[in-house]
Amino acid sequence: MTLSKPQCLCCSSSKVRLRYSKVYHPRMTDHGPFDLFNCGSCGSLFTFPVPKIDEISSFYEKLQDGMPIELRNARESSPQNGIYKSYMKIVSRLVDSEDFSWLEIGSGGGEFAEILSEAKPKTEGLCLDFHSRPESLTNKNVSWNQLDLNKELENIVESFDLVVSFAVLEHVQDPINFVSNIVRLIKSKGKGLIVCPNYSSFASRILGRTWPYFSPGEHLTIPSLKGASCLMYNHVNCDFKVLPINMPYSIKYMTEVLGQKKISSMIPPDWTLPFPTGALSIEIYKK
Repeated sequence: MTLSKPQCLCCSSSKVRLRYSKVYHPRMTDHGPFDLFNCGSCGSLFTFPVPKIDEISSFYEKLQDGMPIELRNARESSPQNGIYKSYMKIVSRLVDSEDFSWLEIGSGGGEFAEILSEAKPKTEGLCLDFHSRPESLTNKNVSWNQLDLNKELENIVESFDLVVSFAVLEHVQDPINFVSNIVRLIKSKGKGLIVCPNYSSFASRILGRTWPYFSPGEHLTIPSLKGASCLMYNHVNCDFKVLPINMPYSIKYMTEVLGQKKISSMIPPDWTLPFPTGALSIEIYKK
């Protein structure tokens, strides 16, 4: 999608204002500068112009399993199992079955895929991401395809009982097309689940540039609750719910991300709290 003027990437409104000018990625400071706009209609935050595919590809080549290396290292020392277990609780509510097919779009280090395949060993899953399969993902019922999520989702033609995507929508060039592909890949009567940052959250308003999800050049679109609903309005073959959610992050991880390494070193890695970091979920019910 190429636009000559800024237009909201969630609701397509041209009623927008420049919110942040010439900003850089907070950890990879050579990535930028970027202009971020706030939509006056739905309240979402988006990048304009959207970085080109080669620029995005170059950025992701520097990451480790989908994350800046220091964040991946922080997760190695304090795994975020609480988050993936919370996703699993939602999935168990959405899909009342032990035997189903599933697709995860943007699988990172394979953390959720491992939890789902262990909890539901009769299921068959497929993971998609920019990078190759992590060595830690060993379950034989889980396949892995390396592809560019911005331009190659159309190559996936199968349909699935469940399609999930966690912390990916904010990374893609065209969130409208991304959500359309998710809906397309869900079987009739199947379910979908998307989790991403929420720009209408209290945390976003209070923290501004220090909000953990503020990552210019990486998080290209951050929908509000209304913006997330706009992404679903054209899909008449689906019912959906958009909900604000808290994230059960490891306290050790959060203090390390916020730069409090001395405090982090004193906290056990398995202590978690449902932090109001400002996230949302989109639950999709295909008719």
